[in-house]
Amino acid sequence: MHNRDSGRLYAATDLVNFLECEHITSLDLQDLVSPLPRAEVDESTQLIQQKGYEHEDAYVQYLRDQGKVSVWPRHLD
Repeated sequence: MHNRDSGRLYAATDLVNFLECEHITSLDLQDLVSPLPRAEVDESTQLIQQKGYEHEDAYVQYLRDQGKVSVWPRHLD
């Protein structure tokens, strides 16, 4: 969820979050106005994040190899 000149921009994650828990949507909206405190990043968090990125990269490569991805946003490469 982001504020843009033309209004608010929602991502698919925002919709899923709303369907699962309306409270998280209210926190996201509050965070747009006044940023909420963030948890400190530690080694285990960085490891989990890196493993997630590696998994996503491998899956996208699998889809490309299968010919199932013909367009991919450049900022995600």
